[in-house]
Amino acid sequence: MYGYNNKSDFFTVRRNILSTASNLTFTSEEKAAVEKALHEVFGDKSLLFCTINDSAGKIITGNPTLRTSIYDADDKLVSGSIPITGSITHKLDVGRYKILITCDGYNSWEGYVDISEHEINSITVKLRKGNGKASGTVSSATSAPIPMSPSADATGGKLAGVTINVRAGLNAKTGTILQTIITDAEGNYSFSGNTGDYTIELVKSGYITKWETIRVRDGEIANQDATMYADKTETIDLLGIIAENSPELFRLIEMSEKTQSGTGYGRNGRFLAPIGAPDADSIPISNRGQLEAIVNDAASRRGKYHLVNDIDLGGAEWTPLGTTTSNSFTGTFDGQGYVIKNLTITRGTHQYAGLFGYASSNAEIKMLG
Repeated sequence: MYGYNNKSDFFTVRRNILSTASNLTFTSEEKAAVEKALHEVFGDKSLLFCTINDSAGKIITGNPTLRTSIYDADDKLVSGSIPITGSITHKLDVGRYKILITCDGYNSWEGYVDISEHEINSITVKLRKGNGKASGTVSSATSAPIPMSPSADATGGKLAGVTINVRAGLNAKTGTILQTIITDAEGNYSFSGNTGDYTIELVKSGYITKWETIRVRDGEIANQDATMYADKTETIDLLGIIAENSPELFRLIEMSEKTQSGTGYGRNGRFLAPIGAPDADSIPISNRGQLEAIVNDAASRRGKYHLVNDIDLGGAEWTPLGTTTSNSFTGTFDGQGYVIKNLTITRGTHQYAGLFGYASSNAEIKMLG
């Protein structure tokens, strides 16, 4: 205001304006309107002007990380702002205040100011550049994030090989990566940087990506540990794990898959192992008539037989090999991987019905496709 020095205040201006209004015989309504207008402009508080410069005395402008925070005698934040233009005005009650000014890349500034009644209080602060460090340890939330997974941490705690991307700013999940570091065998990391706020992105296969924020101060080491959680959606090579830990089980699973797809052993590819040659004294069977001969002859039911080809029974009624315990099949029947198909039994007189009805405990029936 013209005509008032730097230690004067707008409250004096208000009193003078109101006195002039009274001398000019303003009505009470007119003076109330003037008072209301002055209150909207000046309020009832004293004013604090802050100007923030760098070490060369140049005002810091256009930095979105520049912030002023003002605390009362109880260390309670009473005012805070982001002075993009490098200067800011605060309206404060009378009293003593702590002022904290921070800006990425600069050392923070802290000081005190006494706010007097009906005065304009002004301070100019210089921030200087600073450097600091950050470090921490990255751990797994569980001792084995995925059972038997090759990506699991063998130590059951500290995570080695975590990629850490460092970005400037709070909650900076995207943008320019300033540094990339890898945790050591004990899960430790560290980096140096200008004073300011940083966001670190933690990435490791088999774990959920995580972000942490760190505030670096001049000459100090900021500590920020982190815990990573297993990504339960990870696709793991289960067969590879089984092959490494249990070769026999892996072979069984592998052959089971082959038999399901018809690429295993035997004529139809549905056997887990190669089919050996039939016994030398085994009788070859190639048609329905030869099968029925076994059914109808007691001596034949004690013999050895093997198939030499698939047999189609044609859907005609079939009498099981061994219809009762007294005429049960007691011999050896080797299917050699061949198939007997279109078997039909419609009579209800057989207690046990099938290609074989009764077979003794000494009988051997194998390799039927």
